[in-house]
Amino acid sequence: MRGLIYIFFGIAVACGILVLTGISLITRYLNKHGENVDFWSVRWHLITYLKRYRKITIEQNGKTGGLFYLMLASLGGFLVSMILVAVTIVKG
Repeated sequence: MRGLIYIFFGIAVACGILVLTGISLITRYLNKHGENVDFWSVRWHLITYLKRYRKITIEQNGKTGGLFYLMLASLGGFLVSMILVAVTIVKG
C-alpha cells in the first residue's frame, strides 16, 4: 500500500508542476496581449484568467489555445491523484 501512496503522490507532484508551468505561461500570454495579470493573483482568480485566455485565443486563432486544455488536464489529474492518496491512506 505504501508503494501506491508514493505513486499517486508522485503523479500529484507532476501535475502540480504542470499547473504552475501553465499558470506562468498563461499569465505571460495575457500580459503580452494587453491584460494586466499578476502571477500571484492568479491563485485567487484562476477561473477568470482561464476564461480570458480562452476568449483571446478563440478571437485570434479561431480555436481554444492548448494551454487551456493543459490546465484542465493537470488540475483534474492533481485532484484525482490527491483523492487517491487520501483513499489509499485511509484504507491502508
